[in-house]
Amino acid sequence: MEIFQVVIFCFSAVIILRLLRQEGYTGYAVLLSTVVGILVFLFVVNHLRTVLTALADLTAGAQVNFLFLDTLLKVVGIAYIAEFGSQVCKDANEEMVASKIEFAGKILILLLAIPIILLVLESIINFLP
Repeated sequence: MEIFQVVIFCFSAVIILRLLRQEGYTGYAVLLSTVVGILVFLFVVNHLRTVLTALADLTAGAQVNFLFLDTLLKVVGIAYIAEFGSQVCKDANEEMVASKIEFAGKILILLLAIPIILLVLESIINFLP
């Protein structure tokens, strides 16, 4: 099972990170933490492609507007990237910057949701007499 590889890799990195922080090498610890996050992401990217292909096929088969799937994927991407960036900042003890990244992610997600909200409102108005 691939999750065991990921967990063992991350546990090993955590041990090294703790040692680096205890010795006062916080800069290297933040760098290593970021590299570990990127490596884990690259490890699962192939699986992500499989999921995206399956979702695109389901959307086409169900004859659903691609706008919904496209928006959903963008929202998930923004959420993951904002979370990753926020966690890196928190690792560097930069809580204020982390909170700004989280706030920006929420605003961008809201911005992406506007076309779908408008479609829903338009559908509701069309049902009303």
